[in-house]
Amino acid sequence: MEIDTSRTVYGLLSESASEEGYDSVEASFRDEYNESHIGGFEYEETVEGDEATMTITLTDLDPSGSDNITVEQSDGQMTYVDRTFYNESQASGSAESGTNSSEFGESLMSGLSVDYTLRMPGEITDSNADEVDGNTATWNATGSGAMEETEIRATSNVPTSAFGPGFGAVPAILGVLLGTGLLARRLKR
Repeated sequence: MEIDTSRTVYGLLSESASEEGYDSVEASFRDEYNESHIGGFEYEETVEGDEATMTITLTDLDPSGSDNITVEQSDGQMTYVDRTFYNESQASGSAESGTNSSEFGESLMSGLSVDYTLRMPGEITDSNADEVDGNTATWNATGSGAMEETEIRATSNVPTSAFGPGFGAVPAILGVLLGTGLLARRLKR
């Protein structure tokens, strides 16, 4: 997940991390992930001028450790669904979205941009992504609440060579899973 935002919003994330006892924004993001369910976690940030970019890369995710992510396999197809950001009432246009954002908070978040990229084990056959290229799907959202309207969903073929003895569907999600609950929680505060 790549998060592009203003230095002001980055400052608020940094301040929030500090208030929660973390020495950096990275440490607060890292703390949100259960290392026993993630093969790798990489974090990069760049703060230049009035802009800040944070990139979080998770690899070899075991979704059994998440309440928001499901992976199902059936008839040679694998379906990945991430409801981390999704807010059903926001997506349906309901006035009761559960967000108590101030006008100031909305203004700050209006410049937020999130790119979520998922790499599946085979060619993607169905997805609600903004872009699909082979086995990679990317979702792009800008502004506060944009990701709340998106349930991340992709289905791919499962190559027969992806499985060997003791190798099930869950670890077959090969690549990059970018994004989970921390950002959603932090932005709603």
